[in-house]
This record gives sequence, C-alpha cells and structure tokens, in this order.
Amino acid sequence: MRVTLRTPGVLAIAMCLSTPAPARTPDLLQQELCTAIPTHAWEAARAGSAQAQFMLGHALLGDSCTQTDSTVTDAVNWLSKASDQGHMGATLYLAVMYDDGEHIAADNNMAVQYYRRAAQAQHIDAQHHLGLILTKKDDVVLKQEGLFWLGSAASQGDDLSAAVLGVIYAQGLNGIEQDYCMALDWFEAGLLMETKIPLMDYIQNIPSSKINMCQE
Repeated sequence: MRVTLRTPGVLAIAMCLSTPAPARTPDLLQQELCTAIPTHAWEAARAGSAQAQFMLGHALLGDSCTQTDSTVTDAVNWLSKASDQGHMGATLYLAVMYDDGEHIAADNNMAVQYYRRAAQAQHIDAQHHLGLILTKKDDVVLKQEGLFWLGSAASQGDDLSAAVLGVIYAQGLNGIEQDYCMALDWFEAGLLMETKIPLMDYIQNIPSSKINMCQE
C-alpha cells in the first residue's frame, strides 16, 4: 500500500482546522463590527491612552458602527476609562448621556457623579448643569451645593448662571428661601457681564420697596 505524503501546506491547513480558534474578547468583537475605526485607535486605547479611549467610545456610538447593546456598553466602558484618567471630554460626554438618557437609560445619580467630577476641575458648563440639578433636590445640603456651583460658574463669567441664581432668589424657587437682595446682586452681576438676557425685566418685577431696602 502506498502512503501519499501530505505537503507542508496541507499539513498546516489540517493543523489549523484541528486547533480551536482563540476566544475573542468583547472589544475584539466590537472591532469587527466597527471596521471604520482604524486598528491603531484600538491599540492605543488598549494601551491606556485616555484620548484614544475617548475617541473610541465616541466613535462606537456613531453611525459608522453597528449599534447593539454590547456596542453601547463597550462605549461607556471606554469613556469611563478615559474619564478616570481625567479626560474632560469623556467626563462631560458621560454626564450628558446620563442626564439626557442618550444611548442609555437616564440616571440622575450618574449624571451628578460625572458633572461633579468636571465641576471640581473648574469646568463652567459642568458647574452650571450640576447646580441646576442639585438645586432641585429635596436634600437641603444638596440644594446648598447646587447654589455653590451656580455661584462658582457665575463668578467665572457665566451670565446664565448669574441669571438663574437671580431668578431662584427672586422667586424662592425649589424651596430655597426668597431673598430679593441676593437676587439683585446676581442680576446686577449678570448685567456687568453685558449679558443678552433681559435681566432688567426681572429687576423691574421686584417690588420697589424691596429694592430700596436692599440699597440702604
């Protein structure tokens, strides 16, 4: 009986067919679904680049990728890794996602967590949005923290935060004690910022007797 020897190529094919394929990690599966994202971006993200992790998370939620629950989960994971390294863009992206319920279920507590992280890094928009959320809380301590962040944003030149503080104090909104003098201070601060918000209209709604009392 003659035995036909197999060529090296045939042997290699046989070995490949008999050897189980290595398990693919979730992000490798995502890489296959998102071919528009270059390989070097995945490699940089896996190597720990916060910027690459942010760009990857952002791209996974874009139109170039097949959208699945696992895609969104993977995107949030990459954005979280970038945020943990202090990447401001990733932190704000996550804050807005949780605040608006974009791509994921809205989660007020998670939104606060990421807004607070950005606010502590002196990001004005984060301070403004965090202030808006916290001043609506029932907890008095959180309300005071909300006023603090709005005041911080206003003190850095954010006219909208100054206007919001003025309205809160003028009308006693969200269970915060009405204080016409504080309202006038913030309205006037907004006017000094040359805001386009019609703050004079709000000032005119304050009783003249209260204005006189605050000016004494």
